[in-house]
Amino acid sequence: MVLPRSIPNTPPTRSFSSTPGTLIFVICLVAGSLLSSLTYEERDGGLVPTVIFLGRPIAFRIFVLALLLSFAASSGAIMHRFVSPAYGRLCRRVAAASLAIASAALAWASVWWGLALFGALAVAMHGGL
Repeated sequence: MVLPRSIPNTPPTRSFSSTPGTLIFVICLVAGSLLSSLTYEERDGGLVPTVIFLGRPIAFRIFVLALLLSFAASSGAIMHRFVSPAYGRLCRRVAAASLAIASAALAWASVWWGLALFGALAVAMHGGL
């Protein structure tokens, strides 16, 4: 009796590991989910969240566009990292750059929002000086 041999030339299994592209994908997914739960107001012909971005609609648009580009590029990085590593690297770099732009827009709007909030608190504490 002849025993069957093991299957020759089986490709190695590819596990879903945590990579920078995956981390960026999750960050974009969470940020998008949080954006959907905010309250919005009509400003300059579009909707703007009433928290942080209310006085800065351009910053909100930059944030959303950069977040969308980062989400799309990180998806491309995840899908193409084994098939075409060079293209996967390019997608990952674009995703990281767009996430940095989205973070900068969020930080810029947050600083102005914090300063306005601090000014309003200071005026309220000093009785409208």
